[in-house]
Amino acid sequence: MTAKTFISAICVALLVASSAVAEAVVIVNKANPVKGVSLKDLGKLYKGKRRRWIDGTPVKLVLPQSGSSEMAKLLSAIGIKSEEALSRLYLKLIYQQKIQSEPSKLDASSAVKAVMADKGAIAVVDDSAASGGDVRVIKVDGL
Repeated sequence: MTAKTFISAICVALLVASSAVAEAVVIVNKANPVKGVSLKDLGKLYKGKRRRWIDGTPVKLVLPQSGSSEMAKLLSAIGIKSEEALSRLYLKLIYQQKIQSEPSKLDASSAVKAVMADKGAIAVVDDSAASGGDVRVIKVDGL
């Protein structure tokens, strides 16, 4: 194999790999009337500052799996530095009796199922998982 052929093969592999990368999206139950949220509101939801949807339904947070790209995207979007910092925040909210337990950390497929089963649920998953479930992808302004 010549150097030119080798470089061409690497370029093709990188192009295919980059096009296969899933994008993180925010999903809610189809019965949830919310069509979109601001980045600030997403932070309020995941930081426990907003615990009800506009129709009064309690918010049920579903977290992405530990170490996943979706978790990294969520943490970055809401301004939390690490998963440990997010866990500490939830422990504080539990102590203050603002929430009963830390939200579940689920893989994308399980997160979609959890959102489908609960009108108030919200999750961050990869877009390929969202397209396979009976959920709605909502727009997040600023994301």
